[in-house]
Amino acid sequence: MPVNSQTALVMGVNCVAVLGASVMLNYLGRKTLMAIWTGACGLFLFIQSYAAHADDGTLELIMTMAFVCAFEFAPGPIVWLYMGEIMNDKGVSIGAALNWTLVLLISLFTPTLMNSLGSWGTFLLFGVCNVVGTIFILLFMKETKGLTDLEVKNLYRRDKESAPLTETMQGEYEANLNNRLS
Repeated sequence: MPVNSQTALVMGVNCVAVLGASVMLNYLGRKTLMAIWTGACGLFLFIQSYAAHADDGTLELIMTMAFVCAFEFAPGPIVWLYMGEIMNDKGVSIGAALNWTLVLLISLFTPTLMNSLGSWGTFLLFGVCNVVGTIFILLFMKETKGLTDLEVKNLYRRDKESAPLTETMQGEYEANLNNRLS
């Protein structure tokens, strides 16, 4: 299959996967989706590493499409959604800058990794990174599905036991949120 056709196929899968992610977000929690699909990304990268080592181009293409699909089901969109839910404006700015800096670094160093480790070694390394990410998600990420805005805001606060939520705090928070949105 020509390279241009392969690229079009992968991009088509990407577009369709975005629609699937939108549906899943309404039924499953952020942590659940992140853990399942980040783990799946790791699995697909391990299989892609094998395919690259075995020089099986068809399997590599299939695993690329599977990875893109899994990425669009959770790690792609949920990172941005989760940052917006749990962080204040300054935190979101720092998180976005860090995210794009890491994307830039990965983009810059992937060709070097491909040259030094080969494609199979690079896919293996990225698969390991996804497994580590899945473990991090399971241990540290907190679920936000079904929580009120104030509960989400206080999810990672250390002093939440000493500062119980009150209706006054909820009202003030909602008033501030409404003022920002209008």
